[in-house]
Amino acid sequence: MSIVVPLPLAPPPYRAEAIHSWLTRVATPYSLKPRQLLHALHVRPFDGPALTYPQSSLETALDTHSRKQLARLARCDPSRLRRNDTADARCVLANDAWAVFCPRCILHDFQSGAVPYERSLWRLATRTVCPTHRCCLRIAKQLPATAEQCEWLIDPMTELELAVIDELIRFERLVGAARRRGIITLGGISLTADSFVSIFRDLT
Repeated sequence: MSIVVPLPLAPPPYRAEAIHSWLTRVATPYSLKPRQLLHALHVRPFDGPALTYPQSSLETALDTHSRKQLARLARCDPSRLRRNDTADARCVLANDAWAVFCPRCILHDFQSGAVPYERSLWRLATRTVCPTHRCCLRIAKQLPATAEQCEWLIDPMTELELAVIDELIRFERLVGAARRRGIITLGGISLTADSFVSIFRDLT
């Protein structure tokens, strides 16, 4: 049985970076894809034959133990690889075939000299707006490759978007609080997280 040693080269994850985004950056110098890298490192559940790999996103496929193993092999702080949504994995996007991003955030990455990366919060199915830039998130096969591409994707907001954006951000924060099992206050009424989620599912 071969002994897996720490990777000689592994860039640390950025703050709040999605696990697929980080693993893509780690795997690229080795000419591997994220799942191939996980297999080579014997990280469950990707340590067996490719046919047994889970079809879900890496955000949900990798449990706490696997993330701690990855952190050790990449020589990074395990807290940087914590699961974003331990309460309800159904809120996470189903796969990693598409990238979700805020073009203004990615533009800021380019302007600050950072490698553009996907944020873990963008991977939540209940997140449609960037609260930092108050704009709708985009979805594409990959992140923009240049600052110019980001600028092309930044459209002026419509009157309807301007009218509802603040309420939409507030509502998505309520959904996020429910995922963390907090008490939700809506219209002066306090609800438990389970009650709020039940009503939310009925409405959607």
